Amino acid sequence: MKICALPHARWNPSPRSSRRPTLAELFGEAPRGDAIDLPLRWRDGFHIFVATLYDLFAQDGAFVHAVFDVMGRATHHEFQIETTRSDRLLALSSRLDWRSNIWVGVTIAEQADLVRVDELRRSGARVRFAHIVGPVAMGRRDLADIDFVMVEALKGELQVGLEQACAVAGCRLFVGAPETASERAMPSIGTMPALRGRGGGERR
Repeated sequence: MKICALPHARWNPSPRSSRRPTLAELFGEAPRGDAIDLPLRWRDGFHIFVATLYDLFAQDGAFVHAVFDVMGRATHHEFQIETTRSDRLLALSSRLDWRSNIWVGVTIAEQADLVRVDELRRSGARVRFAHIVGPVAMGRRDLADIDFVMVEALKGELQVGLEQACAVAGCRLFVGAPETASERAMPSIGTMPALRGRGGGERR
């Protein structure tokens, strides 16, 4: 797990504290089971990027369950996970304890990756996002049930298509490099509510 090293106000759609521990990185290039419970020891709430140097859903099931156990118990934090393994996410979904403080997103690098959005949509994740890192043409309904989208830069028709898809889905759009990304205000969307998960119970 890695503490968010970015100021919250720039892109984070949640008002959690921007303060953070000085220890920037808990894991190296591989998972460390002895570090996953550290968030339970932090009394202040933080926004935490999970497994930024590897894909959590590429790890064995026991480790994934252990991480979810910690995230589910540390409800004073928000945890953000990004994966390219949406098939594994979906396969494990029914056995995971989904909470509204666990945000899950998929990386979209090319057109074929849009299947990941569909698999994310079918999972139990209660806060969902898409991170677009390549020139993807977005259909108007491709982002249904997605809460927010991050994209560094798109131009012309691709940008218009993404904005239209966000407007139809009612999801928030953050544009720019992570250090400077800001929310794109679109009249058809207006002010979106804070992310608090979908419903009060576990979602299957």
